[in-house]
Parts: sequence; C-alpha cells; structure tokens
Amino acid sequence: MATIPITSDTFYTANSGGRFIPLGAPISTNQDRTALQSKVNNEGHEREHIWGTLGKAEQDSNIAWSGAISYSRSGNDSSKGVTLDEIRDIYSVNPAVSKNAPIIERYINFDDVTFPELPQRFSPRDIPHLRLTLFLNPDEGAMVFYHHYTGNWKNEGFSELEYILPEPTPEYKCSRDRLTYLFPIIPKQVMDMTDDGMVELGDEHGASFVVKILVFKRPETETDSYQIVQNGIERVRTSRRYKILTYNPQTNKFTENESSEPDLRSNERTLLLFHGTFSSTEGSFGGLLGTEHAPTSWFSRQSQKYSQIIGFDHSTIMHSAEDNLRQFRDMMHGVNFRDNPIDIITFSRGGLVGKQLICGLGNDDFPVRKAALVSCANGVGYFTAAKNLGKMLSYLKKSATIPTGGMAGIISLFAQHSAKFFLSRPGAQQMTIGHDSLENILDALPTPQNKNVQMLAVPGRWTRSAARGSRLISRFAQYGTNVITWPILGTPNDFVVNTTRQKILPPGYENTTDPLSCTHTSFFTSKGSAERVRGYLDNWLG
Repeated sequence: MATIPITSDTFYTANSGGRFIPLGAPISTNQDRTALQSKVNNEGHEREHIWGTLGKAEQDSNIAWSGAISYSRSGNDSSKGVTLDEIRDIYSVNPAVSKNAPIIERYINFDDVTFPELPQRFSPRDIPHLRLTLFLNPDEGAMVFYHHYTGNWKNEGFSELEYILPEPTPEYKCSRDRLTYLFPIIPKQVMDMTDDGMVELGDEHGASFVVKILVFKRPETETDSYQIVQNGIERVRTSRRYKILTYNPQTNKFTENESSEPDLRSNERTLLLFHGTFSSTEGSFGGLLGTEHAPTSWFSRQSQKYSQIIGFDHSTIMHSAEDNLRQFRDMMHGVNFRDNPIDIITFSRGGLVGKQLICGLGNDDFPVRKAALVSCANGVGYFTAAKNLGKMLSYLKKSATIPTGGMAGIISLFAQHSAKFFLSRPGAQQMTIGHDSLENILDALPTPQNKNVQMLAVPGRWTRSAARGSRLISRFAQYGTNVITWPILGTPNDFVVNTTRQKILPPGYENTTDPLSCTHTSFFTSKGSAERVRGYLDNWLG
C-alpha cells in the first residue's frame, strides 16, 4: 500500500498535456520516469510495475487536488466479503482464472482527497468525473467498482459495490494495452436536490470513496466482447435458457416438463408469464409464490381459476422480443389457443414481449384476453443516456428476488465491458428510448385476433421508505448519489424505469393503476406493494 501527499510534484504530464498520478511502484530514477512516459504515451510497454494512471476526465491539464491518496503498490490475491463474492462470479464464467492465475485485487482510496472542482451548488449533469487508465495485456480483463462502506472500509461485511464500466475499445476488441474508466467524484457531503433541479452539498455523510480493481486472465481464444460474454453465458448456465415451465400447486413451484413437448391443453383456461431482464419466471414472479409481506401463494389461489399457469424463461439482453416469441412458438409444438384466449402477466422487459405477442405478426395461435403489464420497460433512461449503467447492473444483481440460472455471473460479465457494447445487444436496443425496435412496439396496434384485448399498466415509484429494503439503494441515498440518476430517469421512477413511461400502452389504451410504492424489483415483495399488486391483479383478471 502507498499513501502519498498530493502536491504539484505528485503529477506527471503526458504528451497530450494531460496530468496524471501513476499508480503502482514508486518512480525513483530517471530511467523509471522515461519508461513511465513511454508507457503512458503508448510508445512501449515498459515499466510493468505501474498498473494504471489517475487524473481528471475534464480539463485534465489543471489539477488542484490536495490532501493524500492511498492505492495498491502491486495488489493481492486474497480477498473477502463482497469483493470475494464478485471474484466467485468471475470464476464461474472464466476458465482462465485458477490458482496458478489468480485474480489480483487493487484499490484507490480517495477519502482524504479534497477536490476543489466540486462547487457547493451545481447541475447533476455537471458533476466532475475522474479518469482511471488501467494497463492490461490483451489476454487480461478487468472489473472496476466503487466499494461503498461506512467506517472501516476493510470491513467488507458492511459494504456494497457499484460497477464502473470501461470506455469502448475499437470493435470491442481485446487487442489493446489499456482500458479507460470515467466515473463521478463522490463528494464528502450529501448531495441534495433543490426545488429548481440543482444539487447542493449538505452535511458530511461519513461514508467512503474507494474504487476497487480486479484484474484477471482471459482465454486467449476469446478476442472480443461478444465472444467473452457469449461463451461466459454458456459456461454459467445450469440448464437451457429457453424453457416452458408450468406451475404445480401441490409443490408451489414452477417446473420444466421432462419431455421435449409441453404437457399443455388448448381448451384449458391459461395464464402466461413473461419475466424481466437478467431474470427468470421465479426470479421476477417469486414474490407471488409467497413472501414476508404477503405470505400466502397467489399462484396457488389462481390455480383454482387457471388450469394452466405457464412461465416462459428466455434470453433478455442478447435477443429481441421477436426472437423470444419465435422460440416460444417453436417450443409450444402446435398447441394453440385460437378458440380460448389466454391471460398474460408481464414484468419489466417481459412487457415488451407481451406487447409483441399482442401486436406483432405471426402469433395467431396465442390470442390474448387480458394483459397486466407490471413496470413495463417502455424505454430505460440509463440506456438512452448510456450513463450510470453500472449503477443499474449493480442494483439488478443485488436485488434479484431469486437469483437463478447463473444470473449473478452473467451480470458480472456485462459489467466488465463497455456500456456501448451492452447497448449494442438486440434486447438492450429494444429498451432504448428512440430506438426503432422499441418505437415499433410502442406504436403498434393489436392484431385482428386481439382486437378485443384489455390491457392494464401497473406502474411503481420508489421513495426513501420503499428503498429501505435495498441496502444498495439505501447506500446511494446516504451519499445522495441517487440524484445523479434523476436527469437520466426523470421523476418519479422505480430506480430503473420512469413511472410515466411504465404507463405507456398501445394507442387508444389508457388503463392504468395508481403507482405502487416500491423499487423496480420489489413490486411483488415490498411492504408497500406486495398485497396491493395482488389486489390489482385479482380485480383485473377477474
């Protein structure tokens, strides 16, 4: 570990004029300085013991920081707490990591740094950012995150992490010698939003500003982000991604039919479920099986009305809604409900799959009587702004009701790559406001077989009381860093989707409920919404 006072001599200057602090072993000789400059200016790969540089993201030729900064000299391969949890997820998707090639943990502690570029009052869009450059070999990957804590930052049991995604590389290739990360400064004071939409710094919050870095080997055959993510997803899956599940009231569980053809009947009253992003049927709807604030099984009661309750597990980010339904039709093996329209309940991105089922061509075998769309992802502000995506990924991973199918490892995979790569995937594009693939769904009218369909939007909004069930969001509220998301998501929101956008239905439909008090993943579990959402569904489905 190194702790150094910050003076004008602490900084070095690149050929571009940008100033930076080298991270790693001490710079003590002229040879060291020459090797460092060569490496920083992309003129060679010397000075292996310098693992990164730190500077400002904006106006980096003039840095007036003061105080002291601490960072790893070389790093260690012994981790614990939330960092060790993250390392386990990396192991699950990456066969190149082993005892002989361990993951190296490094850190930067900013708690004693004063940032004069932080004014007392500013727009949330103008919060200053830092720039971290990591030097990596082509066969190395990295993960970077805020390590949020209060008190002793090494007490991992009382901390949370928030991903920081890298800037994109050309064509998402791994043939590079560095990755760049841009991330907002966390002030020592709480950030409060004023009535005019500005941010003011309040009292000190006593929490951390620590960034951690994990560096690890990758398979040499995986040369771009797509290969790494796709192969990692295949490694971590415990079963097939696409599955037709049926609810069993005797066990109160969803199970997959062992036969390749589902045991379903066209003449039975049927309820179909479409889950949300990075989730599964149980992951999104597990709260309806019974939870602390609604202990009885809603599905068990519904099984008295619906002879068939079906869940469809499917890919969310890597595939589009059209791709999902193409697989669904194939897996139904000719079972159709042309003379017996079904009811559907959707959650988050599943709402787009539901709308495509209702409004898209090729789904004549599955007419819909009623649809309840809970927190429909009719455009996600994080995706449109391409900012703070790490905050959303951290939240989805931490707050999953029932983590299934290796989803923790899959989210960790995406967190290692740029927001631009994530947003280039068909499922992510279809949740990006203004993208043609989303607008085509939002503007579509029900097809003729669904001309009488009835649709209900069930929106939500988060409040401080609703967020108490999420340690991560509570941590954001402690800092006030949640205000950074307000210009991105708009208010109110459920921390993932703007509440007004959740209400969007096809043209001519305006049926919606009052917003529930909950965060995005707690509609079916939180104290303020678990019973109310059941009441909404009971009244709607009849």
